[in-house]
Amino acid sequence: EVQQQPNITVKTSATIHKIVGQPGRFQVELTSAGNAESFDVGAIVQATGWAPYDAQKLTHLSYGASPDVITSVEFERMLTQGAVKRPSNGKPARRIAFIQCAGSRDANHLPYCSTVCCRTTLKQALWAREHDPECEAYVLAKDVRAPGLQESFYRRAQEDPLIFFTKGEVGRVEKTDQGQLSITVEHGLLGESVALEADLVVLAVGMVPNVS
Repeated sequence: EVQQQPNITVKTSATIHKIVGQPGRFQVELTSAGNAESFDVGAIVQATGWAPYDAQKLTHLSYGASPDVITSVEFERMLTQGAVKRPSNGKPARRIAFIQCAGSRDANHLPYCSTVCCRTTLKQALWAREHDPECEAYVLAKDVRAPGLQESFYRRAQEDPLIFFTKGEVGRVEKTDQGQLSITVEHGLLGESVALEADLVVLAVGMVPNVS
């Protein structure tokens, strides 16, 4: 479909040798299928690709210790299948806790913000609510970053009566005797630790850029 678009040129088996110029007028030199050529472009998108941060390193969040602790990438797959269920028993997940900055903005893991995790969580919380109107979503975040036009998207999630936002840092996730997950949130606005129980925990893991 892309190759049939008259305003899109696809270069396969291409190697870029040099890019010079300035915004609005770059000159690109490449070799494609054995032929060297150059052309001018106004803007360049560098799609390096990425992989989710290894959640196995986040032992305090019980990833790997409980099947009901999953990453946002795994939750996305679950949503596309049309039902939000607990992996441990297949029952509907009616209370979902989203843990932001899972490994991000952390000197021991990823020191940077991956910029898309908050907005991904907003989308997934709304999507989960569409699947099940009885579902409750709890977003546990140091802060929510939704700059520019995304502020309206953030407001839309805030206006949902069953999407709740709590400021703080998650200290640990543990399994209770009843099979639920207990999340301890520290350094919140109240200045004291609070505990929250959930059926499912979604870790908004950061993005690790591909370097190969």
